Amino acid sequence: MDTSRRMLVVFYSSSETTTAVARRLADRERHMSA
Repeated sequence: MDTSRRMLVVFYSSSETTTAVARRLADRERHMSA
């Protein structure tokens, strides 16, 4: 029924997951260089 709202939720959750993965990768690189 609310297609736009569903797409917004999917986009928000996927972008949050990408942010979490990027943060984890940055932490790993920081540990490797230290």
